[in-house]
Amino acid sequence: MNNNSSVWKTILTVVIALIGVVRLAMTCNKSSQSSYSDTSYNDVSALMSKNYERQAKAADDTASNDLFYESYDSISKLSDFEKENYKVIKLKKDSLILLDVVSKINVEAGAYFQKNYDDTLSLAIKKPDNTSIFLHSYDTADDLMTNFKAVKRKFNLQDLDIKVDDKDSKFVSYSFKNKGKKTNGCALLASGQGHFTALEIESNILSKDELQMKAFSLIAQIAK
Repeated sequence: MNNNSSVWKTILTVVIALIGVVRLAMTCNKSSQSSYSDTSYNDVSALMSKNYERQAKAADDTASNDLFYESYDSISKLSDFEKENYKVIKLKKDSLILLDVVSKINVEAGAYFQKNYDDTLSLAIKKPDNTSIFLHSYDTADDLMTNFKAVKRKFNLQDLDIKVDDKDSKFVSYSFKNKGKKTNGCALLASGQGHFTALEIESNILSKDELQMKAFSLIAQIAK
C-alpha cells in the first residue's frame, strides 16, 4: 500500500475514535453479556432467549465456535436441528446487530448470525459474500497480542502486521490457511480493566487491500 498514506491517516483517526467506544463498552461488558438488539427482526430476541436457557447444555462448543470459518454454502446446508443447536439464524431482513451496549452494525438480509452468551466468542456473522465477522470478548490479564494469538491458536497465523499500535489498542492484519484456502483478516484489538475485545473481519475471497478497506468501512460504521 505504497500510495495510501493519506488513507491511513484518515483510518487512524477513525480507529482511535472507535477505540474510545470499545473502551467504554468494555466497562459495561460483564453486566451486558446477553445484550442483543435487532430493531428489524423481532424473532431473533425470542430465539436467543431459548438458546440462552440451553447454553449450559451445549454439547459441542468447539464445533460451534469453528462453524463460521466454513463457507456460506456449508452453513446453509446445516439441518434446522443443527442450526438451532449451534445458535445460528438466517436474517430475513436487513438488521441492526449490537456488538455491545453502544456499538452496532448493519447486516444485510441473508446473512447468518450466531450469538453466544457464556463463551469467549460473543458473536459471529457470515455474509453471503463469504465475509466473516467475529467478536471475541473475555476477562484476562494477558497482553493484546497474546490474547489475539490465543483466539486464533487453531490457525498458523502468517503475515501478522500491526497497522496501528497503542498500549491498550491495536489494529492488525494477518492471514492463515484453512483447509488449504488462504484467508485474509483484519482485527481491532482493545483492552481495559482486565478485559480483552477483538473484532475480526475475514475473507478467503478478497485481497488484503480489499479486505482492509472493508474493515475500515465497518469501523467507520461502528464509530458513527
